[in-house]
Amino acid sequence: EVQGSFSLSRPKLEGLRSLSFSFQTQGLDVSDRHQYVPKVLPAGLKEWIANSLLSGELLNLQFAYHGQGHHVDYLNSRRIELMGDYADLNVIYFNNWPMVSEAEGRVHLRGKETIISVAGASTLGFERISANFAIDHVLDTLLGSVEFTSSGNGVIPFILNSPLKEDLSFVSKDWESKGLINGELNVSFPFSDKFSSELALDMRFHLGNFDLLVPNYNLVFRSLSGTGD
Repeated sequence: EVQGSFSLSRPKLEGLRSLSFSFQTQGLDVSDRHQYVPKVLPAGLKEWIANSLLSGELLNLQFAYHGQGHHVDYLNSRRIELMGDYADLNVIYFNNWPMVSEAEGRVHLRGKETIISVAGASTLGFERISANFAIDHVLDTLLGSVEFTSSGNGVIPFILNSPLKEDLSFVSKDWESKGLINGELNVSFPFSDKFSSELALDMRFHLGNFDLLVPNYNLVFRSLSGTGD
């Protein structure tokens, strides 16, 4: 069910004519996104939405538009705002990285920027993720900070099933870990055809009573604690 309203202003001077409309809906399925995602989004972002969002639901969605009745080229001649919650979202957020599952949070598209908050999610090896992202539609770039928690042997499978295995090539499937890792990851990348090589990561982490078994080097580390980056 969708509820909405619109208004049309038509003064004699054509340059002052404008159109405004808004709608609200309780829920939309992500699989139907081609029907409601604005076509005016940057090409890279539209491609990411089309290919990376696998399933989920948008809730309490509010959409508003205000703009000139005819095409003009000056800034803010047309403005779109979209705000709502999402739940049970499954997404491949970046090429070759593990899928994020059952994400829930809030999204707010406003003018030149989209803000995405992740209240909770999980991915391979990490049972708890929260995050905040900002997408700049002028620079076509995403900036974000992610807080994560992993226990058990989760961190090893994550490394082996992500691009991290290229930088940590010495890690093998025989390695085992046990204990707590939590930390923060700052990330940035552009939405472009060649962005897969331009991912920037900065990570800080804390180990709590962490064990690491490295059979191929005949090493065992017990009860590790401390911080690193």
